[in-house]
Amino acid sequence: PKIYYDPGTKVPNSVSFIVHDGTGTIRVSAFRFVAKKMIRQNLLPRVDDEVEVSGPLAIQKDREPRIFLQTLRHYHIKRLPIPKISLGELAFFNGKNKTLRVEGVVAHIYKPRNPKKRAPYKLVLWDGTGKGYLVIWPDAYKNLVQRLGELLGKPLSAIVTLSSYKGKIQLKVSSSQDIDLAKDWEHSFLTLDKLDSRHLGKLVFIMGEVYSFEPEKGKLVLKKDNIKVSCYILDPFSKGSSFHLYPGELILLRGLLERRKQEMVLLVVSSRDIFKLKNRPLGRESLTASHESSPHESQNENKEEKRKFEDISTMPLGSQFWIEARIKKILFPKKNRYGNMMPAKIILQSQNKDKKIEIPLIIWNRDFRAIKSFHPLKEGYLVRAFVKLDEYRGRKQLYLLQKKFSIIQEKRETQNRNEGQKEVSSSSSYHSSKEFQASTLKDIQEAPLQSEWKVEALILKVYPPKKGRSGRMMPAKILLKDDKIVIPLILWERDYKNYKDILQKGVRIQGDLRIGKYRGKRQLYLQKGGTLQKLKEGAGKIKKEPKAPSKAEKTTKTTKIEESKGKEKPGKVASKESLFQKAISMPEKSEIQIEAWVLKIFPPSPGRRGKMRPAKILLKEGNTVLPLVIWEKEYNRIQSSQPIHKGDKIRGILRTGRYKGRFQFYLPKNGRLEVLSSSSNQNSPNEKKPLKSEILIKPFNLREVGSHLLGQTLFVEGEITQYFQDGKYILAELEDLKGRVKVRIPSSIFPKISNFQIGGILKVKGIFRKSDDYFYIDPSDVPTCSLPSLPVIMASSLSQIRPEPQTIQKALKGKVGHVFTIMGELVSSKLEKGIYQWEIQDHTGKIQLRIPKEKFSPFAKRFFKGRPTLVVQVVRQNKGFQIVEKSKVLVIER
Repeated sequence: PKIYYDPGTKVPNSVSFIVHDGTGTIRVSAFRFVAKKMIRQNLLPRVDDEVEVSGPLAIQKDREPRIFLQTLRHYHIKRLPIPKISLGELAFFNGKNKTLRVEGVVAHIYKPRNPKKRAPYKLVLWDGTGKGYLVIWPDAYKNLVQRLGELLGKPLSAIVTLSSYKGKIQLKVSSSQDIDLAKDWEHSFLTLDKLDSRHLGKLVFIMGEVYSFEPEKGKLVLKKDNIKVSCYILDPFSKGSSFHLYPGELILLRGLLERRKQEMVLLVVSSRDIFKLKNRPLGRESLTASHESSPHESQNENKEEKRKFEDISTMPLGSQFWIEARIKKILFPKKNRYGNMMPAKIILQSQNKDKKIEIPLIIWNRDFRAIKSFHPLKEGYLVRAFVKLDEYRGRKQLYLLQKKFSIIQEKRETQNRNEGQKEVSSSSSYHSSKEFQASTLKDIQEAPLQSEWKVEALILKVYPPKKGRSGRMMPAKILLKDDKIVIPLILWERDYKNYKDILQKGVRIQGDLRIGKYRGKRQLYLQKGGTLQKLKEGAGKIKKEPKAPSKAEKTTKTTKIEESKGKEKPGKVASKESLFQKAISMPEKSEIQIEAWVLKIFPPSPGRRGKMRPAKILLKEGNTVLPLVIWEKEYNRIQSSQPIHKGDKIRGILRTGRYKGRFQFYLPKNGRLEVLSSSSNQNSPNEKKPLKSEILIKPFNLREVGSHLLGQTLFVEGEITQYFQDGKYILAELEDLKGRVKVRIPSSIFPKISNFQIGGILKVKGIFRKSDDYFYIDPSDVPTCSLPSLPVIMASSLSQIRPEPQTIQKALKGKVGHVFTIMGELVSSKLEKGIYQWEIQDHTGKIQLRIPKEKFSPFAKRFFKGRPTLVVQVVRQNKGFQIVEKSKVLVIER
């Protein structure tokens, strides 16, 4: 079947599928509400299912005839049993778009490279006979992880549809409900700590960590905590001579459990019964850390051997070691005749002059690009790398591991002949600005990348930030010129706004800059914590020493100073140094009393990693604006005792400090801020001033909760529609008649809430905050939850209904006192004098119910719109039917 979505709302609009009876085919189409019900009730037919459909026939010109399905009463489906095959049989199975059932252990998970683009997850399943790629979309993957937990290493059973992509067989899943834990694997899938005598003589799947491996003897030892189990492989080289297992790797194998010399061992047929779940090498280090560390330091830290070229011929395949060699030739990545990108190849040559040995080093494209951004690789450089020895088409070659690659010595160059020939060896590590003090842009062209400099240059042209084609803000570009050399300076929008007054054409500036590279050309970037400053006119790089003044000049200067002291102009007073200027000149962590006006207030807010950022208050004195940083607890204490608003004049003792090279004030511990004059209307002393940070949001009005209420205290009430655990918190979603909001409850408070469940009415008082993905309320007190006598719950599918519903006709013929579970469409719902009058109908008959309004929650009214499908439990009485006390009403369709 094909599902067509509405392009505007992305809601299923129609469903169509083709039916054949041996004499011909015809298309069946269902639209809108019928299509939604088929999808939500899992009634979409699969290939080879038996379907009985009745409806109006449409025959149009130049179009195939079709039947329109108007209601599900005229639709009956009989599903055939889904065949089950092993993953090893997929390669020989000829049946595209065929529905099958497969089982296997999740051996690896391929996540989408770009999370912003819509791309599926790929789960690699392995069952001992082969492997298959299970394709699942991000929404279904998140639901699956919430239901089953961590998937790596778990046995799964899935209903899939066969398809092919780029010549490979893929297994597609329509929804997360088609995936569940494999029940047949509960006894055969074990870990090392669960092995006992009950499994002797049985074929089992074992997951463990490699402790040691001897391929010549075919002996493998697995380890978990203090438990070790030996495995004997009859054919260890069935995957090839290069097959090897390293200590620390997590593997999954299939074998027969036996007892030898009072010890349990595993008998494995061949290396094809072993599958690597996750590679865990000796320890992955960052790229910059491997560059910064010297060869001797990294060798001591990793405890890895350094080998010579002469030893490579005698070493076994798969061994890992450090090697030092000189680059003879570089073969950059390029496409082969089939259009595939080939990796980079660097020909390494030994340093032994008597016997020159060459061997290729293979670097994959992603690693080669990262290394090239740090090192301008050239022939003749002496390099050091951590490699693995392997064989390709009968020839030995090296593969780079963990991006561990650094330049020990660059190509030898000669300096001035008068000073004599000197070897210039520059490391590829980070150079600080203390080593280099650049006075011209010519020195920057020869300096290594990522090094820091103090640059003086003239601004030739300024290109302010602007939006690119994709809608993102592009950085500013300032062209710097010095001695006919022009190099661009790249500034991001935030830094450009700070130095906008300085950055003008013809101005000479000085700043702490860093050298980078973009598309093969050098650029300058502002250092982290670096500053830019404007040089005075005439201020140059070469400063001449001033001449000593003569005696006559000294006497004339002193007389002019004395005259100026005696003559004071009327109406002008000597300007006093402001408090802000005095604070900036003071050393860090010194305290000063400040009086200033509040220009703007930024309350505490969550950062990217979930930690709370401090509050920031912009203080203004004259034309100077400086920030005051207050941590969350101190900010809440001050706002609760004496709130500060925009436009108030405040006074307090503050502490000076700097962050990323910029000056700012800090409030000392238990410090106070006094409001001298308030911008708000002054109330009488007897009246209590209402707190601006507290706003009462009445129930049924969650639509008013928005981003304009961030940082304020809210009182909300709503019905719990769903909740799940998010780290150390319980994330619950509340909904009323007009909107919804999320509440993040800490795990320490959650056990104190009674009657907490789906359908309960939760009352919360807390601060409204924002995370990376959603808005939420952070409770300040323990929330209260109350349960209605008749909760209404939304059900996603019929599988959640227990026991199975019965027809209304059977309930009408039933005996008095019997309880029936019925499912039908709510045809009419009227509220008269506080009593709901319901009429529920299915394909066999109708039933009427009278339910008091007090039994429902005040938010249940939203479920009774649009003729939904309900599942209720009723009891047969003499005068009709009555709903069962302490039962639930399930809503299948709105």
